Amino acid sequence: MKAADEPAYLTVGTDVSAKYRGAFCEAKIKTVKRLVKVKVLLKQDNTTQLVQDDQVKGPLRVGAIVETRTSDGSFQEAIISKLTDASWYTVVIVLHMHHIRSHGISSLD
Repeated sequence: MKAADEPAYLTVGTDVSAKYRGAFCEAKIKTVKRLVKVKVLLKQDNTTQLVQDDQVKGPLRVGAIVETRTSDGSFQEAIISKLTDASWYTVVIVLHMHHIRSHGISSLD
């Protein structure tokens, strides 16, 4: 479960760590194909429903009161109980190269 102050997904330009050739490296998010799964508790009948973020009107925060589209197409008031980031991210890896000229050796930070 995400903390209330954490964003539901990461945005373009965010600094992250990415695994590259077995090592974790500095990286920056270049593109995002957003998909946030939202578990809500419908206030009308106290049932839970799992929807995608594009079916929610309101802030994507755990505990937030929102309106969500139900399977019949209508909107109902609900409380967000869980957020799961299932987005696809493309990152640019920042490589730091050190050159030792006398030995011709290059290495990653």
